[in-house]
Amino acid sequence: MESALSKSVQNFCAEEMRENMTTKRAVALVVLLVVSACGGSAETNAPVTTTSVAPTTTQAPATTTTTTTTTQAPATTVASTTTAAPATVMAATPSATFSQEVNGHLVETAVICGVDGLEVEYRLDGQPIDPETAGLRFTQGAQSFHRVVGAEDGDGPDYLFDGGWWVEDRTDGVSCEPYEGPNWEDFTDESVLVTEIIWADTDLRDILCPQLLPVPIGVGDCVVGFDYVRRATVDGHRLEIGFDCAVAGVGEAWWVVDGVMVANRYYHPPEWSYEDYEEWVVAPMRDLYGDTVYDYVAYAHWLDGEAFVFDIGRVKIDLNLEAFIERDNCVLLDWFTDPQTTTTQAPTTAAPTETTMATGSKYLDSYTLIDEEFGTMVTVTVDGSIRTIGSNALPDHETGSFPNEGNPNTIAEQEASYEFATEPIYTGAATGVGITGVAVNGVKFEPGTAETVTCATGETFRVEALQDIYNLGFDFNNAHVQPTGEYHYHGVSQLLVEAYEHGDDLVHVGFAADGFLMYYSKSGTYESGYELATADRTGTDCVLSLPPGGAVNIGGTRPDGTYTSDWVYNEGDGGLDSCNGITIGDEYLYVITDDYPYVGRCLNGEVSADTGGPGGGPGTGGPGGGPGGPPDLTVAAEALGVTVAELQAALGPPPPDIAGAAATLGVDVEVLRELIERP
Repeated sequence: MESALSKSVQNFCAEEMRENMTTKRAVALVVLLVVSACGGSAETNAPVTTTSVAPTTTQAPATTTTTTTTTQAPATTVASTTTAAPATVMAATPSATFSQEVNGHLVETAVICGVDGLEVEYRLDGQPIDPETAGLRFTQGAQSFHRVVGAEDGDGPDYLFDGGWWVEDRTDGVSCEPYEGPNWEDFTDESVLVTEIIWADTDLRDILCPQLLPVPIGVGDCVVGFDYVRRATVDGHRLEIGFDCAVAGVGEAWWVVDGVMVANRYYHPPEWSYEDYEEWVVAPMRDLYGDTVYDYVAYAHWLDGEAFVFDIGRVKIDLNLEAFIERDNCVLLDWFTDPQTTTTQAPTTAAPTETTMATGSKYLDSYTLIDEEFGTMVTVTVDGSIRTIGSNALPDHETGSFPNEGNPNTIAEQEASYEFATEPIYTGAATGVGITGVAVNGVKFEPGTAETVTCATGETFRVEALQDIYNLGFDFNNAHVQPTGEYHYHGVSQLLVEAYEHGDDLVHVGFAADGFLMYYSKSGTYESGYELATADRTGTDCVLSLPPGGAVNIGGTRPDGTYTSDWVYNEGDGGLDSCNGITIGDEYLYVITDDYPYVGRCLNGEVSADTGGPGGGPGTGGPGGGPGGPPDLTVAAEALGVTVAELQAALGPPPPDIAGAAATLGVDVEVLRELIERP
């Protein structure tokens, strides 16, 4: 696909390249205008494309975007003209005229279908002008798609010409018809699932989906994140545009049909220092265009004889140095005012709609996540009843600083692998686990800690991760780092939620170790049933396991959430069970909450014994649950007159908090210890 700027840009680039071919200035200009006449990507089977950028000084007011059309004239009666300003006013009757008033001036765009094809005349106050734009044209065979746009500097507001989309057909003579185009839905900070890439028609600077190469080096589909995504359905086909903003307008853009990336807009980021921007790039372009320039970004693709038109629309680019340095310098003038991901409201009822459940998740099948900025690499393969997750455990978002005062460990890449069921079996047995599950981005949820306060009188109090007394070095994601270098979550990360939310209240954020899905409720509709215990803590001569250790006053103190045993579960409160699970419709799922237990400490589905627990803290080893898995609590529960779920909830994650459980259940510590002792 070849793309070019307007005639003036072409001349400017050509002159610069002739004079500075061996200088960094020429390189800078070529790199900046990578989709310009100075350096468009090579054409393969893509249609012929002509793009344009018009000079402006200020953004056009909203009134300049209104268009009106006149009565259509038969194509066979229209004489041809040129797009350049003629010496006399055209005699042919326009097929359509689009007009608006801008600052007291009449701005008109006349579209003509003549014997030589579709032609355009731009008029200002009735006089033809030659603005520095020629619109866009995409051609394959006898069919061409035209986007009629233009821009001209004005005395104040700019004059923006807009004649819409047109399709020209030369199969039998020449015919021209207006083209409506798809109705796009707009999203911000969204991902596109790609199942195949037509490599012959693409020009990628970085291979973001190596598993889709002709000779795969990986497996599964590829999920690529973009600043902006547009979606539409045309004749049963799903069209998607994924693109990012760059230092001068739209950067990389992917054109996707039914999951197949059919082509892309190539982008190479600038490779010069900020000090060189003004002299080498910004000033020359500002001399040519003024303070602002407009670009129009679109693409047409033919598949099995059917044309699909992708349209990002008009893009405003600020030619001031400060805007370039910010590296997000594009204003999407044809973008919906309120992107869907920021306007959809959370439901007000207790139960979400069906689309917020598994049917609304994009991550139920095989997929791959690669984020070069943060180094994230995750491959998920679904094969029958097993979901295999391979991850380097690097999150796809910002983290806090590690090591820090409370955590001496440094984040390091891992080789983590998990196997979870795709058809989980609900048992209701509430099995305690250390690793509750794994986030969609491959980072594990391990809510428990290894830090304890142990008393000479037999009590053990496990320190909670998210509390205010002991500094365990957590960052703003409620996460920290184990001695192995593995970054992991103890609670909800709002950056994780923001990355994977799609407008619904329940956001699919992970997979539990028993195979059920993990969600976060943006509205906080679902509350846990845990509350603080009322009885004072007991224990004397208590010592903290965290270095440097030291005595801790426990006996007679009130539960405040510092220790796991401070919390007790009251069935029926909040709507979530003791594992933070709930059944909605026909689906059982887990909800991560902003309050204790944050991430559930047990699972109600069948789990293997190697889910471990609890996780290693800053000064301990990694996860581990000891050999043989958790004990069978059936006999102990019967002897105590409680359910297995109630007993498991009181004990917490392994190793069990016997003293806390005894206080919760109202039994003697030694009696409980004997009942749950392994055979």
